[in-house]
Amino acid sequence: MKILFVCKSNIGRSQMAEAFFNNLSEYHEAISAGIDARDYSGRKIRELSEKVCRCMLEEGIDISDKLSKQLTKKLISQCELIVWIAPEEVPEYLNKDKLILWNIEDAGGKPYEFWRQVRDEIKKLVTDLIENIEHS
Repeated sequence: MKILFVCKSNIGRSQMAEAFFNNLSEYHEAISAGIDARDYSGRKIRELSEKVCRCMLEEGIDISDKLSKQLTKKLISQCELIVWIAPEEVPEYLNKDKLILWNIEDAGGKPYEFWRQVRDEIKKLVTDLIENIEHS
């Protein structure tokens, strides 16, 4: 199964979720994208957020070379499940049958400790998601 994690800019939350998922899942794969990542698309995370990179390194995961990606219909079509982390409204063209909504606040502009809280919340949700997928 291929999972797509979506947040606003594909710099923080969805990148963290993708990294945790790919590090913890034995049988499935994740990708991520942003609904408003045009200004960042193709740029490395280390250029966009030192806090995100540092936060994930504390978990032993290096995402500094990962690239921000814009959400496209092609990415959506490649995935069996979409995890929507963005506060923005879900586009009409998304198949609601394969959609999961996570309400995780954007940490942009917040103190580093808040980034850690977001990271830990995402790790728990990803762990629960993997358990549900791999043991059902």
